[in-house]
This record gives sequence, C-alpha cells and structure tokens, in this order.
Amino acid sequence: MHRTTVIQLGLEDSAVPPPLNLPTRDVQQEQDSPRPPETKRGNRLKRHYTLNFIKESPWSVYEKHVDVSYKTPRHSCIVAQKRSKGNARVHIKKIVEHSKEATANRLLLLQSAPILFVPILEVYEQPSSMYLVYELVEHTLQDLVRSQHSLEIKELGAIVKQILEGLIYLEVNGVGLLDLECADIRFRPNGCLQIGSFNLRDWTEDQIRLRTSWLKSITSSLVQKTTDGVTEPKLWHPCAMEFFALIESGVSLDQLCRHELVADSPGKSVLSRLWSMIRYTVLPQPLANMVALCPAA
Repeated sequence: MHRTTVIQLGLEDSAVPPPLNLPTRDVQQEQDSPRPPETKRGNRLKRHYTLNFIKESPWSVYEKHVDVSYKTPRHSCIVAQKRSKGNARVHIKKIVEHSKEATANRLLLLQSAPILFVPILEVYEQPSSMYLVYELVEHTLQDLVRSQHSLEIKELGAIVKQILEGLIYLEVNGVGLLDLECADIRFRPNGCLQIGSFNLRDWTEDQIRLRTSWLKSITSSLVQKTTDGVTEPKLWHPCAMEFFALIESGVSLDQLCRHELVADSPGKSVLSRLWSMIRYTVLPQPLANMVALCPAA
C-alpha cells in the first residue's frame, strides 16, 4: 500500500484577486465546475486547495506511452496512462526539489488558480525528486507559431493579456519561474491559455530580467504571425512595435497591461477559431513524437 499525504492550502479570496482588474477568464466554466470546500470567515470566504502527495513511484500506477522532448530536459515530459483501463492519458514531469515544503507550497499556489495554470492531478514523491501528474496538454502556443495560420493584432493582444495575468499572479504570490516559452503555454479549445511551466523558484528581482527575455521571445514569435514572418520590429504594426519596445525597456507588468494592445484587446473567445484551425492542421506535440518514434511503413 502506498502512503498518500494530502497537503492543504487555505487562501482567502483576497489573496488571489483578478490581477489589475483585468477581465476574469472562464467565468462560465468556473460557475459550472464544482467549487472547492469553503468556510465563512467574517465577510470573506476561505477556499481550501489540496494536492495528493504519494510516496511511491508513478510507474507502479502509470504506464509510459512516449517521451515528449523539447529544447531542454527541463521541458521534457512523458505521456502516460493509468494501468487500469478507461483512464485518460496524462503528462508526467520529473522535477528535482531542494525543499519539499517550499516546492509543495508553490505547487499549491498554482493549483489554487486552475484558470491560469495547467491543473496538477497528483504528485509522486521520491527521495530527491517529485513527479507531477497533470492534464494532457494537447496543443500549445508553439503549435500556433509553427502553423501556417496568420494572427490578427486583436488576437495577439488577447494572447498576451492572458500570459500577463499568469505572470502577475506569480509575482503577487512570490513565485518565480526558471523559464517560460511558447511550448510551456497550453492552448485550450475555448481560447483560454494556461501556463504549464513547473520549474518553480522563489521570486527575486532577477525575475524581471528573465521575464523581459521570455516576453521578448514569445511576443516576437507571435508578432511575426501578424506580418507573414517579418522579423524587423520597425516594419511591424505600430501597436505591436510600441508594446515590444516597452518589454525591452523592462517596465512593470502593470505598465504592460495598460498598453492599448492589452487594455483594448477582446476576450479569449476570439482565439477559439485559431484552436479549431490548429486542431486540424498541426499534429499535437505528443503525437508528433510518437510518429517520430515509429518506423516508416
């Protein structure tokens, strides 16, 4: 029998505010989904979020299907499925943890914002590492970048807005990332984006420099989808060019959110058509790896 430790984090609603009064995403989904247990505390609600930490190897429960390799080992994961029949496929990612308590708290903070981050299903503990089991990510922003579909400025704004929401939540809660790129950002059918980078650390001032680098890379890749591949910023749409210059200057996330590209962008629903097009024209990364591993007929 394996041992399961349930770690619970209680957060007041005020601890997870909608960042900078940006429109809340997936409101209908939140209303339709079962809500976590809540207890009244004065005029506030305290919500409890939990994660199961299991002291066992995940491979005693799951069967590997294929390795999904990206640029670096930090981005790699495994597509797997529970050995019992009828279970959906999941992603499993190994992370090296230096402090179990700190790592658990960071993961719980992500778990408390399932609209912004890919939901974690359970965590398997090993002596010096953890294995995260999370929902299968079928498509990412990287699929959009490598597709043949163009991007409109309003769609660019809707994408950037959601990325900024996730980064703001991390900064407010003192959680940093080691890296973030298009392949780390899940693209869902309803146009909702979720950050799926689980290489976490404490937030430090160095995050500002790293964040500038990530946003430059992600935004540049996306802007080129609006310009048929033009890489020279001075030839971009003026709004995109101004926003990119703001990123380069290292301004705060608050200032980026006030730029017209983000502030005037439409809701996520404008992106759902893009997902539909990608679905039928771009092979999801897990399947692409499976095809690469299969011998030619």
